[in-house]
Amino acid sequence: MRRLFLIFLVALTLAGMMAAREQSVRPVAAAGFHVYSRSWENDASKLAFTGVNEVRDDLSISGIPMDGCTLPLTGTEVYQPEWVMFGADWTEWTELGTVHQCGDTKRWWYWGHYWNSGFSSSIHSQLTGPGPTHRFFIFNADATHCIWSANIDATQLGTFPQPCGGGAKVSAGLESYVSGAVVPANHAGDLKYSQNYQPYAYWDGDGSEIEGPWMCGFWVNAWTWSNAENTPCQ
Repeated sequence: MRRLFLIFLVALTLAGMMAAREQSVRPVAAAGFHVYSRSWENDASKLAFTGVNEVRDDLSISGIPMDGCTLPLTGTEVYQPEWVMFGADWTEWTELGTVHQCGDTKRWWYWGHYWNSGFSSSIHSQLTGPGPTHRFFIFNADATHCIWSANIDATQLGTFPQPCGGGAKVSAGLESYVSGAVVPANHAGDLKYSQNYQPYAYWDGDGSEIEGPWMCGFWVNAWTWSNAENTPCQ
């Protein structure tokens, strides 16, 4: 999603540095290149969505500029995200994923809650762990206190407050701010949703968005999305 936001990290000094860096980078990115190859599930009979799940690799990506080498979610990036999106226009969302920056020498797992107004109530990150394939899932863990949980494999990365209730859409795929990035063909698989705090169920594969000619994407089946940038999908 368009990331015109102020980033709040746990350490206040780091939060200040992050905000300053975002101010210097994001206006350029927002006015320039920004494309998606993503899938979604938004069947009204499944509302409200209280979680999303995918299994995928953390990719090796070439063509990313050597910027954003100090702080996460800065510079000119490529993202492998998943979202639970809220409202009729989907301008609020929770997000979990991997961001690639600094020539892909820095890969961060990140998670938080966003608005298109440009602010995040909570955004956290850590350098990615070993091994290419992981299960990524995010869900509303406490309906009473509106607490969301971000998880990779068997590890809870963290929790964050808001938004309350469930979303109108879940989505996963690829997002790029780098026109020259080469993202190899890959699959976002085991795509599942949680409906009203129930156990995860497989998607039906309701829709997609592919912005070209850089991006490609297709449904391998109703719960597996193939995508790539500047590379044929397979």
